[in-house]
Amino acid sequence: NTIITVVDGSRQSIQTLNLISRMMKSCRIYVVANRVPVEKIGALPEGAQMLGSVPDNQTLRQFNQEGRSLWELPPDNAALIEVVNMMHKLRLK
Repeated sequence: NTIITVVDGSRQSIQTLNLISRMMKSCRIYVVANRVPVEKIGALPEGAQMLGSVPDNQTLRQFNQEGRSLWELPPDNAALIEVVNMMHKLRLK
């Protein structure tokens, strides 16, 4: 049982992560920082592991405004590269 939760650095986002962690103690919890550096997230709940950070960029913001999928990003886009790297990390665990 694995849970991947996405946080944005806001207080509400971190509170939700803490709630998920308390409710799902028997699950592995991985955290993805969305458009904020990992350092901005702060301490993770016990047992939660940082998986990575999806970096912000203009192309990503444009895709979000248009409702387009990350998978349509150009292959050299930093956000797509990081998501693929996180997928590889999960496969290795």
